[in-house]
Amino acid sequence: CNHMSRSFTIRTPRLTLVPRTIELAETELQRPEAFPKLLGAIAPGNWPPELLIDARPQFLEALRGNPTLLRWFDCYILLRDESGGLPTLIGGIGFIADEGQPVVLQLGYSLLPQFHNRGYCTEAVAALLEWAFSHEEVSYIYADTFPELGPSIRVLRKSGFEQRGAGAEERSIRFVLGRE
Repeated sequence: CNHMSRSFTIRTPRLTLVPRTIELAETELQRPEAFPKLLGAIAPGNWPPELLIDARPQFLEALRGNPTLLRWFDCYILLRDESGGLPTLIGGIGFIADEGQPVVLQLGYSLLPQFHNRGYCTEAVAALLEWAFSHEEVSYIYADTFPELGPSIRVLRKSGFEQRGAGAEERSIRFVLGRE
């Protein structure tokens, strides 16, 4: 996949990861009432997750400035409805890329609190890691989190990441996963 497009999705047993496009990002910020329909999902009243609130305008500006970022960018996490109804928007996941060679990716994710502790984040991380490492130029992936974010640390450890010192932000810790 050289570019993520609206048609590019990753499916797991319970989830669909849909790329954040410029159109989706603009609608989410400028016309939030129209956003769920465009995404084809139900958006809970407490959307977005706290960790994504301030990041959304930055994602949009980054996409506008460099649409090729879609290749390593951000996805909405949708929980499929087993009865065939619309999926529910439960979170976001994606990468920030250092486009040097080899490519180094920083992983980030956030779920709405009512969807914590059900394995959804671990499932989404596993799918995105498999996709990222299918690209030979990706050498390793890292994630920074905070010591008090136990669920996030558990997701990283279950996903094979190892703690490797301090992260970029004050008090943050870094987890790293290299190519097998």
